Amino acid sequence: FDPSSLQFKHVSQNSSHENSFPGTKVWAFYQDRENSIWIGTDKGLTKMIRGPNTKTSFKRIELRPAKSKNNLNPPLQVRAVCEDENGNLWIGTLRNGLIKYHLKTGQKTYFIHDPADPNSLPMNFVYALQLDAKQRLWVGTNAGGLTYLDLETERFHHKTLWHKFPDLDSLWVLTLYEDSRKHLWIGTWQNGLFEYDKTNDRLKRYQARPGARKGLTANTILSIHEDRKGNFWIGTYGGGLNRLDPKSGRVESITMRNGLPDNVIYGILEDDAGDLWLSTNHGLARYAPETKRCWHYDRRDGLETTEFNLGAYYRTRDGEFFFGGVDGFYYFYPRVVINSVPPRLQWTGLKKFGYSVASGKPLSCLQAVILSYKDRNIGFKFTALHFKDPLKNRYAYKLTDENWTDLGYKREVNFHNLPPGEYALRVRAANSDGVWNKQGLSIHILVQAPFWRQEWFIALFLIMIALAAYIFHRRRIRGALELERIRSEERERTRRQLTFDLHDHLGAQVTKISTIAEILLAQTRTVPKQATYLRKIVKYSRDLYQDLRGVLWLMNPEKDSVYDLLLHLAKVGDELFEPTDIRFQVHGLEEAYRSYRLNVEDKENLRCIFTEAMTNVLKHARSCTEVHLRASIHDNLLHMSLCDDGAGFHVGKKYDGTGLRSLKQRANELGAELKIESSIGKGTCVQIVLKLPIRVVA
Repeated sequence: FDPSSLQFKHVSQNSSHENSFPGTKVWAFYQDRENSIWIGTDKGLTKMIRGPNTKTSFKRIELRPAKSKNNLNPPLQVRAVCEDENGNLWIGTLRNGLIKYHLKTGQKTYFIHDPADPNSLPMNFVYALQLDAKQRLWVGTNAGGLTYLDLETERFHHKTLWHKFPDLDSLWVLTLYEDSRKHLWIGTWQNGLFEYDKTNDRLKRYQARPGARKGLTANTILSIHEDRKGNFWIGTYGGGLNRLDPKSGRVESITMRNGLPDNVIYGILEDDAGDLWLSTNHGLARYAPETKRCWHYDRRDGLETTEFNLGAYYRTRDGEFFFGGVDGFYYFYPRVVINSVPPRLQWTGLKKFGYSVASGKPLSCLQAVILSYKDRNIGFKFTALHFKDPLKNRYAYKLTDENWTDLGYKREVNFHNLPPGEYALRVRAANSDGVWNKQGLSIHILVQAPFWRQEWFIALFLIMIALAAYIFHRRRIRGALELERIRSEERERTRRQLTFDLHDHLGAQVTKISTIAEILLAQTRTVPKQATYLRKIVKYSRDLYQDLRGVLWLMNPEKDSVYDLLLHLAKVGDELFEPTDIRFQVHGLEEAYRSYRLNVEDKENLRCIFTEAMTNVLKHARSCTEVHLRASIHDNLLHMSLCDDGAGFHVGKKYDGTGLRSLKQRANELGAELKIESSIGKGTCVQIVLKLPIRVVA
């Protein structure tokens, strides 16, 4: 790295060399039509002469007060320079008014204040000049307000628009600027900023007001610039840099808090990249409006003096910058001054709890770091290998998918209490001119979880919880089943005891009544009326006994299987059809069906459905010769049917009969599927499909 290759070019007074720069303090620059640079200094006007094959030299133009007859008077201090279309330089001086200098002939014409002439220059202190498209030379003076010189008549015209502002007795104009709309902007000392619409003769004022959130940050305006996007930048004395939106009046301030080296902004120049270069009392600054970043250039960057002056800033047509100060001036091309080489990065250290630790291998080879969950405070140190101005190298980092975090000039990053997991740390650096190394450095970080947060432990813990829950659930189910078993056994015991009691006592009493009635009937056959009643008693006793048998069968817990239901229905069928010519057969009466249990309600509903169906056969099945009761069990479904070969009927017409409605109602109570098929001459078939609440009998 060659530091001299990037230094700013500095020109200062050197009396020992012929044709050297004669001045000390520089106040103005101007490039004429022949590309010569004119410099206004505390010792007059100087022309900078340079060429591709010649050494840079300077030619001093003698400027003395208008009434001076010798060279004893000190040279004039030049504060502003511009050129008209006729090849004349207009020179604004301090205390000696305005001078017209003809470039070809060297002839000088002086314009000074004449109290007797109201059309003369209002004050002899000229700080700013601005030539507009109509060849009017606008002149800013000390306490003389704003005036313009008609170059054809060479008469001054004074603007009196200030009078509408009651707080303005006089106006000290420090700087003038014409924008892209041909509006004239006027920067003043302690009276704010003015925008003058020359076409409509309107004046608008921008001020800084105490305690106001909006408005400028200072009322002394040193410099004005309109950038390529139409933003207005205002350099103030003590208020930093302001960005002004003329439409809304909104102001954004950029001060030392935002990275500026000073809040006095003498000059504003824009480079080809859109960055703003600012001259201050503490060196030069470069501000990037897009990123709002600021870079500072001082003695470490080759500036021998860091104090600059009002009005001493200029950009030539080919983009060369000039800044003048208290000891000569600097000139440079921004693209050359800015070092475009990004820095290289290197890891320099690893820290735990604030202390450096060994990584076990050279840090340049470090690609991953494995940390314990106990390492709650870790840090990584790094540096940028770029030596233009190492102290101004900047750094930034990001962790995994986070946004980039600016570290400023800090060369390390620390993390506290990183949660267990995998991270990717990326670090990048920029040189002192803000050129970033976009690739940067990266390192993989693995923070191990404590054993109670690792996957195997969590899985084991979940398995144990699931196992405990399963055991607890099984115990609850087993307890509930045991309790239900005890209750069921108690119910069955009660049912069994009740069945035996009814059979032994009530059955015996009914049998005695029937027996006595039969004996009396045998003895009283000669008495017809008494015999009739006794026959009824005998019949009712037998019917009651049969019903009692049915109730006892229903209540008997030992008769709750499908097999016992079929056996019972077989007996009922035999008793019903034995006195007739109808042959009754039962199919599916298998011992295996003893293991399928029915609750009392289902057993009763099935018994009633098929008893009713057999009764209906006797009542309605004319010419019936066979009745078949079938039963089978498949996939926990009980299929039962009763079919006859009688005359049949039309299902649609008789399905709503009382008997059939009873069958349907009981099937609904069972939750079973009932199907009745019949047609004329083809018999009738009643079918039931019931899902069994199975309990296997041990």
